[in-house]
Amino acid sequence: MIRNIAIKLKGYTRDYLRVVIIFLVFVATVSGCGPSSKEPLNQMEFKPLAVSTADDLGLAEGFSSQVLVSSMDSLGENTRFGYDVSGLVYAGEEEGEGVLWVNHELIKPMFTSGYYGDIARLRKHIVIEQNAVGATAMKVFRDGDGWAYKIADGVHKRLSASDPVPIDQTVQEKDQARGTTANKLAAYTSMNTFLSAEAGYEQYYGEYIFGTSQYQPGIFRWASFFYDDPRLYGWVVETDLSTGASRKLTDLGRLRRNGLVLQEKGNDLIAYFTERGSNGRLFRYVTRKTDWPTGGTLYVANLEANQWMPLTLEHRRLGLLFEDPLQLRMNLREAARAVEATTFDNPGGLAISPVNGDLYMTTANDLETQNYHGSVMVFTNSGDEFTWDTLIEGGEESGISCPAELQFDQQGNLWLASAIPSQLMNKGVYTAFGNNALFVLPNGGSAPVRIANAPVDARFGGLSFADGDQFLFMSVQQPGARSTSIWDFDFTSHWPGGGKSMPKSSVVVLSRQ
Repeated sequence: MIRNIAIKLKGYTRDYLRVVIIFLVFVATVSGCGPSSKEPLNQMEFKPLAVSTADDLGLAEGFSSQVLVSSMDSLGENTRFGYDVSGLVYAGEEEGEGVLWVNHELIKPMFTSGYYGDIARLRKHIVIEQNAVGATAMKVFRDGDGWAYKIADGVHKRLSASDPVPIDQTVQEKDQARGTTANKLAAYTSMNTFLSAEAGYEQYYGEYIFGTSQYQPGIFRWASFFYDDPRLYGWVVETDLSTGASRKLTDLGRLRRNGLVLQEKGNDLIAYFTERGSNGRLFRYVTRKTDWPTGGTLYVANLEANQWMPLTLEHRRLGLLFEDPLQLRMNLREAARAVEATTFDNPGGLAISPVNGDLYMTTANDLETQNYHGSVMVFTNSGDEFTWDTLIEGGEESGISCPAELQFDQQGNLWLASAIPSQLMNKGVYTAFGNNALFVLPNGGSAPVRIANAPVDARFGGLSFADGDQFLFMSVQQPGARSTSIWDFDFTSHWPGGGKSMPKSSVVVLSRQ
């Protein structure tokens, strides 16, 4: 082609040739603009990474990473990113552009508001902390080989503990909560809405003991300055970005959720979720897609009977225990206990296999039962019945301890993050595992390959793929969690800034080199 062009231009003046060549270069540049493509992560040869205790984000051969946004970064003149980064989900609008929903679950008052134990707890501390939790919806786009987010007012949405959120049924004579907090899990629906599940709300607003008037205050003592009934929390929050409206969904029940995943089967939409803590349980909510988010039935898993047990007032015990369906949903843990549902050792993340539709669930650990390393379980559903098996037992043989969040890519590889508690990391039975890590189980198998190491005290979470598995958005949560003082900058981690910088939870984008 170049030879033909040269023949056609023969005899023209040198200046004219220069103009034509510049034009051709311009056309070639414009035609090649747009996001550059990368090889999908799901087609890599996964080479194992050594265990590490370093304060760094370590990657196996062939991977690269980018810090997209960190704790309290500015998103525009009037908007800041939240403090913590937990669950997240990416919803692509077109190739190389979409919305990233990020939950902000936790606070560390020393870093978040400047409060620590030797000074008085003030109203101003609570105000700062309330504005640092909740969720952020941000516009992100491909920028060369990486990603960026728009810096502009009105582009991003922040939902915090001080932004009133309506409840779709009256709870404790109230039709809205002061806000939303302890937001851990995130999901995106086929109705183009985002779901954000409230987890450890009792740390902020305390809790009432079921069947009594006894109140247990939260460790962060928010209720001392801003009392809000804790029964207004523990719900799933749904947000429609096209209208900007959010609401708390009572039909899915109230619970400290530790896992959430959606599955469509025929005309049904199913939400699976786990309960946080030792003796937690596995639940599902089933409704018609056209009726979402109402008109459905809640179930809890019973492994002895291999059945999903409906949680309705038709059950004799539940009919005696609760006055109406809303009271049952508001006390979902007590309802599951009443029907003697199966308990698990800290059930955690959930994922649906794209190959066969099986449900995968992690259990982290339970020191009381001497289950130190957890497991990965698989459920095959058939109507209201299921079979189950243990895919992986955590421990030194498998190389993974305390599995937590997990996600499948399009090829059926299972990506899995560990969550050894920071106070136990690199001690005792956990010494051999080093820092928390990200693993891949090729083809959903039972042999984890370690591919990324988290900084000191941190854990990975979120796990949401983008652009045909070319990129993986994930959170790096709570680096430096064991830090006890801000005055001498002697933090347990200085990631991602290094030096003497304060540690910051961040969103990271993983891709191939």
